[in-house]
Amino acid sequence: MPMSVFHFAAQSHIDVKRTLSRFGAIVSDTTTRRNLISMTKSSLVKLRTTVAQARTRKEAAIGIVLDNIQNYVLVHQDGIGKAPELKVGTAATAIFLHPHAPGAFDAADHTKRVAQKLRKELTTEELYKDVDWTHIHNVGALHWVRVLVQYVPRLKSHEEEIYRLFRTAPIAKCRMPEGRKTNIQPLGTNSERETETQGMLRAIQDFLTQAGVDLDKIGDLLIWIRGDGASFAAIKRLKGFLASLENDSESLRSIITTPEIWHTRATDLNSIATVHYGPSASKDPSSLSKASTTAQMKRPTNTKKCNFYPTVRSMTLIWEAQLIDCWRSAAV
Repeated sequence: MPMSVFHFAAQSHIDVKRTLSRFGAIVSDTTTRRNLISMTKSSLVKLRTTVAQARTRKEAAIGIVLDNIQNYVLVHQDGIGKAPELKVGTAATAIFLHPHAPGAFDAADHTKRVAQKLRKELTTEELYKDVDWTHIHNVGALHWVRVLVQYVPRLKSHEEEIYRLFRTAPIAKCRMPEGRKTNIQPLGTNSERETETQGMLRAIQDFLTQAGVDLDKIGDLLIWIRGDGASFAAIKRLKGFLASLENDSESLRSIITTPEIWHTRATDLNSIATVHYGPSASKDPSSLSKASTTAQMKRPTNTKKCNFYPTVRSMTLIWEAQLIDCWRSAAV
């Protein structure tokens, strides 16, 4: 059965699945689908029970991460009314939240604070004061030591101690307990276009219904929905259109949205690449383009939309090489 689910998820060709089924390596595709439907129903029942119990305690049990999906369906046999089609929809995952402070997701308290308009007092200077610069400097210094320990053979014996410091206080802040994993529950996809206002509204209502949230009572607790930049903008636009409605549930005032962490990191990476790579044929030794060429690593074709992991690896290697070069210069 696990191999059957793997081939289903990998969209293996039907002939492959039929052949492996004949060999007894997997079960039939029909049995796999029935098994997945059964597991989904039992998982959703557990999800809805958990959500209901948490709401009776006035606590939020889950957050939702959503994004648009596309699947280009090819037609292998031509005919009247048959043509390749790009199917578009929205997928979401329910993320079980870890224990939080009582009242942290109280919608009434949130609305009261918004009405006080305290956000107008938030300035760049206030944000600067909130940054723990001592912690940032300590982390940066420890990374210098990490690079030296990693690349200098005589210091290799200290590597385990360095990584222990990263995992413990005061360097580690709000670290999750060891061995604790975040539980997730995929929700059923729909055919809505989440970048459109009406599509986002129907998609949110569908996902909340699947999670067992009463749409008439969503104004009682804050609901955290995350997504990429387009999803974030669509939800903000939707709430703007519904702001005039008095009913808290219909106006979606209780929904708070933030950009997904991975998308925020990718956006930051694109900004760094756009500013610091320079021309592809740059001769400036301080540019990332020149450093990438020297290290025989590819420069992003489009710095505004980088391939995330190769670019991160390239930047990290260049930074570590600069630290080693600085250390050698200081030693000399």
